[in-house]
Amino acid sequence: MGIEQEHGIVLVSGQINAGKTSFCRSLAAAVRIQGKAVAGILSPGLWQDGEKVGVELHFLGGGQRLLLAHSQELLDGPTFGRFSFSRAAISAGNLHLRTLQNIPLDLLILDEIGPLECQLDGGLQQVWPLLQSGRYRLAVITTRPRLLSCWQERFPKAILGVIMINDKPLLTLFNQLTALTGMQIK
Repeated sequence: MGIEQEHGIVLVSGQINAGKTSFCRSLAAAVRIQGKAVAGILSPGLWQDGEKVGVELHFLGGGQRLLLAHSQELLDGPTFGRFSFSRAAISAGNLHLRTLQNIPLDLLILDEIGPLECQLDGGLQQVWPLLQSGRYRLAVITTRPRLLSCWQERFPKAILGVIMINDKPLLTLFNQLTALTGMQIK
């Protein structure tokens, strides 16, 4: 399925710090260079002494950056595992995703949709109506390996495939995406 056809979803998964966010950032840049409409969110980790201590929320195309979660600061939102989340960042993220429902996109990037959304009905719940809106040609969504079944249950016909990052070279990953979608990435 090419980017010029109906919408589809490619899941990107891998271990922590495997390069999922870097892949999404590079993909967004490469597709934008081709003149395509790209939007979504990135969730890069914050690292301290080799340990992940937090997560930011970046809006693609808008430049806004918010602290989404932290393990060493008590934030005002839900807690999952060792991380507490920011209610304001979750609200801003949901608002951003809601606005994307009205914009036709060639590429929608959602990095990372995790346990809060898939298992706890919390976090960025606007991903579900956004994905159901079909206002995108291709959605690339990062998720944890243990959540792949959640996605396959929710969108069994829309999932085109899964790309496992696991420190593969960027060109290999782009080639895998091309094989799944027909989308040429330069």
